[in-house]
Amino acid sequence: MTQPTSSRAFYSVYLCDQQGVRLADVSNFIKLQYARVTNAPSLLSIELPLSVDLNKIILPDGRIEVWRSVADRASVLEGECQWLIQAIEQKINADGSRTLIVEAVHPLWSLGQPGRYALFARRTTQTRKSGPADDVIKEIVREQASEPTDTARQLPFGVAPNTSQAPTISKGFAWRPVLEVIQEIAQDTTQDGTYLAFDIVNTGSSALQFRTYIDQRGIDRRFPNGVVPLLIGPEYGNVGELTIRREFGGEVTAVTVLGPGQTARRQTTTVIDSARSLRSPWRYRESIIDSSESDTVAERRGEARAALRAGRPFVTLQGRLLSTQNSLYGRDWGWGDYLTLQSGFGLNIDSRVDAVTVQVSQSEERIDAVLRGEQYL
Repeated sequence: MTQPTSSRAFYSVYLCDQQGVRLADVSNFIKLQYARVTNAPSLLSIELPLSVDLNKIILPDGRIEVWRSVADRASVLEGECQWLIQAIEQKINADGSRTLIVEAVHPLWSLGQPGRYALFARRTTQTRKSGPADDVIKEIVREQASEPTDTARQLPFGVAPNTSQAPTISKGFAWRPVLEVIQEIAQDTTQDGTYLAFDIVNTGSSALQFRTYIDQRGIDRRFPNGVVPLLIGPEYGNVGELTIRREFGGEVTAVTVLGPGQTARRQTTTVIDSARSLRSPWRYRESIIDSSESDTVAERRGEARAALRAGRPFVTLQGRLLSTQNSLYGRDWGWGDYLTLQSGFGLNIDSRVDAVTVQVSQSEERIDAVLRGEQYL
């Protein structure tokens, strides 16, 4: 059974067991809300009629999958994911009505805390990695979650093969949450000029796989040279609230990295961006990073350069992308897509659909999409 909405979108929702085998069709839901956020766990909440058999959904980490079709297109699995059930709420309201709400999280949540830590000592092969950033992320996930030596720690998903598409990095990360570590690697790589995203996706037959993405999580729709170009901007009626900000206050032009050692014997490395520091008498701006795991000058220089890149002045864009008749979510654009915004302020900024929230209630659908872009000055 599918549930239509006023936007001509149709939803099919299924409850599954921990392995992804379908147990019940709950497309007759009362209310549904879910989100997808790049490189972060997201949440799903569904309100169900009391006729639903609790014995089929009480399973911890039972899965929920949402299928959506729009504009006569084939139904697709939203976000390419299944959510894991974490809570069930039964409630009697003041007016005597009763509700049944199921809450679930995206599988990336399992790599956070509580979840998976890098449970090895400093400077071991498991907690010190060098190589292309996308391969390093995958190797960390393999060793700590997907294929650990201790099989009790093994999570039920595979990891895609290495592709070596991102720049080379070095990273030490003993005793830290795995999700936090790989988020830092992705952020540092993106600041270095190569966008890097990751996700756990459904590959069919309920199988899950951890993957990385270069340039964008979705489709390149930049105008005019993207794979599927799309015009977006206030003048086209598909962008709502829009903020463009030029930020100089957090600029950093000199970084000192503190390595191993104590007092005067502590190893240090300083890197300076002379071109930016000379642009104003006020622009020599220092920062210090405490990194006792950085054993070599090359590693400390790498950390310093990453901090300098992160400390560049920039133009940021944040806006709300609207689902309209000529720019329809699920047909013309989707979560993770790469777009060019014609801002109306004399700037064209390449931006990504960084987060999408969907709410479906009483045959009404609301799509909230966050559009983010950044250019360095």
